[in-house]
Amino acid sequence: MNRAMCLTLMTLVLAAVVMIGCGGAPATETAANDASAPAQPQSPADLGNAAADLYGQAMSELVALLKDKPAPAAVKDQVAQLKEEYVQKLVSLGRQREALGTADRAAADMRVSLGLERAAGPSFQAYSGIQQHYMSLDNELANQIASFNILTQYFNFDLLKKQSPAEAQRLGLQ
Repeated sequence: MNRAMCLTLMTLVLAAVVMIGCGGAPATETAANDASAPAQPQSPADLGNAAADLYGQAMSELVALLKDKPAPAAVKDQVAQLKEEYVQKLVSLGRQREALGTADRAAADMRVSLGLERAAGPSFQAYSGIQQHYMSLDNELANQIASFNILTQYFNFDLLKKQSPAEAQRLGLQ
């Protein structure tokens, strides 16, 4: 996947999230506490901010793991494990999102959309270069790296079911 395709994919995902979020009630901004293991229901704003923060953390960790561009065989399992760790965290937040009403879901989705650039901004340029580097070495790994860009779909189960039905089924979200 080249840079233009990655940017196009990211733009489409953001557009979908924004469209889903349109019409949602404004929410007050609060800091997300421990996004990795939310203990109690959070406000829609907290949930959306936490999902965006997880996206940023995943991108930062991925860039740190691959910044020295190790051989694909040396990192393939680590990349898959890192992605699964964040998938599980986002699914946990997504379960809380599912318990919300329609307007609150839209408010949470809007927070994700607004927070994506903030969350991954510093890492995104490095991420793009890393993804392109691996594309010429190992297409499977390059695709796995590219899939980090759409991690927030694991927060929105309707979106996940539409875009990756097999993943939704694997996670028991049917």
